[in-house]
Amino acid sequence: MKKYPRSLPLYILLIVGLILFLSFLVYDQSKYLPLMQGHAFFCTPSPQGIFNDSLFHHTLPRCGNYRETIAVSSNNSTGSSGIDVHTNALGFRNEEYQIKKDQNTMRIIILGDSFAYGYGVDLRDTFYKQLEDGLNKQSGVKIEIWNLGVPSWSTAIHYYIMREKIRLYSPDYILLFLDESDFADNMLYTKMIVWNGSKDIGIQQNELGSGIPYYEAREKIQMQLQQGNSIQRRQHILEQHAITLQYLKKINQLSIEMSVPFEVVVYPYGHTAPKHYQEYMLPFLSNLSSQSIPYVDLYPYLLRKTELYSPVHLHWNEDGSVYVAGILFEHIVKNVTYAALWN
Repeated sequence: MKKYPRSLPLYILLIVGLILFLSFLVYDQSKYLPLMQGHAFFCTPSPQGIFNDSLFHHTLPRCGNYRETIAVSSNNSTGSSGIDVHTNALGFRNEEYQIKKDQNTMRIIILGDSFAYGYGVDLRDTFYKQLEDGLNKQSGVKIEIWNLGVPSWSTAIHYYIMREKIRLYSPDYILLFLDESDFADNMLYTKMIVWNGSKDIGIQQNELGSGIPYYEAREKIQMQLQQGNSIQRRQHILEQHAITLQYLKKINQLSIEMSVPFEVVVYPYGHTAPKHYQEYMLPFLSNLSSQSIPYVDLYPYLLRKTELYSPVHLHWNEDGSVYVAGILFEHIVKNVTYAALWN
């Protein structure tokens, strides 16, 4: 009779245990694996995506999966949030869409920062997914909303995305989301422009990087609005507005050259006071009008509606996302440019 080593049962138990452990890991992680339409459990990064940090400051990974954790204290409220985020083959937080646009399809592209990105809420709860669902129920054509929002991107970076990438995505309509952080961001990003001879080619991280030093520098610029006398504060406002306005003029001109309707969507923070809106944002909106740059003003809808913002991460919560989607739905459906699309 053949004899087996006494340790064999132990080896078998270890092997079985390892198999069970690995099976659990695969099962547990499978829900985080990237999916493509028609393909299971894999994603092929697209060369047409935006992934070059040396040209566009920080970017999101293509075919990426990560846990977005938030721990912020504000207004005596402390909390944390965890959202599982998947980025598609192009490097944006959204489902997969093929680059080539099908017939009878209207493609809306959204540019913006963490608000456009949908910070702090699940993908299905973001305003752009709810807007996409609502428009598809109303429209006689297929509606795709491509969210190109990345936290801390601003108008300066959006200009290079418009100039270098947007044509590849065949947009029918472009919405650029802008909040008060854009003014300080644009001042900083303008100092990070990369030049190839006499041609500006993008925004590159400098010694500030994308972490705490950058945000400290941005806060310093924002604090200038509260320092000095009224004349000095007014001068700071004009300086910030002027830089952002120059980028928007360039973006608007690019949209005209592409024959693609373009609008700026401006919105407040949850703590923004009506007085600040009157003194800081209304003069900027007047400048947009004088330059024939179309915009959608969400301030009147969102001012003092703190219940629509998370006290933890300070962005729109699920209710806020529904509310914003509803406003934009009504605006788009009533837009005469697309009147023929709606049932």
